[in-house]
Amino acid sequence: MKMSRLIIVAKRGMLLLLVLGLGTSAGGHYASVKSIEAETADGLLVRLWLAKQAVIDGHPILVNYKVQNKTARTIYLVWDKPPDIAVDRGTIKFSVPYTDNHKEYNYSFVEVSPHKWVSGELEIPPSKYQGMTMWHIQVGFGYVRNIKGLNRRPLLDEDPAELMGLLNSRLHTFALGYLTVEID
Repeated sequence: MKMSRLIIVAKRGMLLLLVLGLGTSAGGHYASVKSIEAETADGLLVRLWLAKQAVIDGHPILVNYKVQNKTARTIYLVWDKPPDIAVDRGTIKFSVPYTDNHKEYNYSFVEVSPHKWVSGELEIPPSKYQGMTMWHIQVGFGYVRNIKGLNRRPLLDEDPAELMGLLNSRLHTFALGYLTVEID
């Protein structure tokens, strides 16, 4: 049996298409995906890969990323602090940064200069993957081109909704998935 999954994420003039073929062998096993690379329509090249595809139960899952800015303008990655990790039916998701008036304004911004790249590592604690031996991992990204007025905490008498609205008006988001990890 062979299944294909088409992931389409679009926001503010950006379109990202990612097609993954998930096939099963005669033994009924899914193909394991160790790395994913995609480029947005506006020039961000993103690569995700697993440090280890088989993780010993009780140890964290480590997901590496590299983001290259292929444009002539600086961009700023936007990360939730701490990262929002959701678990749903065999999938672990690092959620895209989202703005919600009921959420605390707590974001970090990482500069990616023109024609440069940044890399890092995301950690999934063992408490997030209990009960199953195979997990699919999806990672959400957000970025802005202008951080003027965004890279700060709200003032004591300031309504955080105004700051959220400003971030939301500039935020571009996308998600990449799915990496596959097995728990031994």
